[in-house]
Amino acid sequence: MPIAVLGFYFLVPIPSADAPAGTVLGAIIGLVCLSFIGWVIIRELRLAQRHLQPIHLLLAFELALLVFALIYFLMHVRDPSQFAGLDTRLDALYFSMVTTATVGYGDIHAVSQTARAVVTAQIAFNLVFVAGIVALVQTQIRMRSEARIAAASSSSDDSPSG
Repeated sequence: MPIAVLGFYFLVPIPSADAPAGTVLGAIIGLVCLSFIGWVIIRELRLAQRHLQPIHLLLAFELALLVFALIYFLMHVRDPSQFAGLDTRLDALYFSMVTTATVGYGDIHAVSQTARAVVTAQIAFNLVFVAGIVALVQTQIRMRSEARIAAASSSSDDSPSG
């Protein structure tokens, strides 16, 4: 799935004059990638049975990273003055990754109020995402600890007293 998401991001024909695979082929590849992504998400939801696994977090991270990158790139295509230093899809992906990592090199930055609002939304999303990861790890640790205690308790109950 990561390849399908990256394929969609880099091949979707936006803007049409810049479409790396051509407009029609890019649209077809984009639809195939989106269909595959949808299929994988539905399959994972059915198989997961409401238990998040680390791979689900990785996929969610990649999707969020690329959705924000695509938003940044679309904003640039519509109005290049929205960001300073953002010119290509790779620039947008780089900026999204730098924002997610809270590094902030300063080579690309939001200029307009709209761009700053979207970057702020990504930062807020990142905070919620990290909190969710912490909660998930905490729950996993608690469940394993409770299972060990229950196993130790049942094995001590089963031992003969004498």
